[in-house]
Amino acid sequence: MELLKSPFLNDPSSLVAQAFAEIYPGTEYEAILVDKITTEDGTEMVGCTTFPDDGTLPLIEVAGHIPAEAVPEILAHELAHIVTVGDEHGPEWKKAFEAIYSKYNELAIARFGTQEPEENQKGGD
Repeated sequence: MELLKSPFLNDPSSLVAQAFAEIYPGTEYEAILVDKITTEDGTEMVGCTTFPDDGTLPLIEVAGHIPAEAVPEILAHELAHIVTVGDEHGPEWKKAFEAIYSKYNELAIARFGTQEPEENQKGGD
């Protein structure tokens, strides 16, 4: 599927993807917003990463109903799983997550000043 280009000048998800690409160049994945994510036992989740058995790219799903300001952290969380397969939420995963999220914040501050991108947006009409 072709990746869409964001129309927003201040898209925090794009900054998370940029942070990930700078830290882990060439690491590929696909990401998609979905209506709902549930486990086999019916537990609702806000993010999930799947590694297909057929060798295709890992798929990150993020629940589309969560607040927009939560999406960067959830995306960074799931991206950390891409580079730490099998570590779940262990020390390697934590190190990867912190690196991605810190780089995201660094990029956001460089681009928008001391506020994160979501805080720089003005309300609609």
